[in-house]
Amino acid sequence: MPSIAPSPLPPLTRVVTGHNAQGQSTTLFVDSPPPEELVPGKNLPATISRFWLTKETPANNNDQKTDMGPIYPERHGRVQPNGSQTCVVDLPPGWRSVTHRTSSVDYIILISGTLTLFLDTNVTPKDAAKPEEAGITLTTPGSIVVQRGTLHTWENRSTTDWTRFVAVMVDAKDVQLDLVGDASAENVGPEGKGLILEEIWGTQHRT
Repeated sequence: MPSIAPSPLPPLTRVVTGHNAQGQSTTLFVDSPPPEELVPGKNLPATISRFWLTKETPANNNDQKTDMGPIYPERHGRVQPNGSQTCVVDLPPGWRSVTHRTSSVDYIILISGTLTLFLDTNVTPKDAAKPEEAGITLTTPGSIVVQRGTLHTWENRSTTDWTRFVAVMVDAKDVQLDLVGDASAENVGPEGKGLILEEIWGTQHRT
């Protein structure tokens, strides 16, 4: 895999609001969540910055947090049962994830760069007469994908620019598919084969 320079994208700011003892709206804290490896222990350049996590629905706004500290969802480090996670992901040029799914509704909001989505019914780069036309590519900042528990793959197809997007992941019921009896679709592969955690969240760089 070729060497990739660190992300040139600017640091992120998190502003968290709440109430003071007088019941007035106020800022509880302002900080910058540190980027972490998107794939832990792999020493790969893609990063994730974790902004917020709720552990129940409806969420509890009565706590007075002064520091989130480590916030890791309980299901595969991505989905919080009965709650939600908000994070920001930075992908280097040429980065492509493996095909995966989660039992969640994900709101993917493009911030900068381009982001290509591949689904079962999309033409893949391998099969396309013109690989650059495969998939669905977001190019306009603010564009949104509503990802509803489907098998999918993300790719930054640029050879020069990083991609940044916001992901808000809300826990959802398992998708029920006729793949393996009545097994749920959580972590189920294209032929109904279960994917191990590393295969779900391991990612690769296109050389």
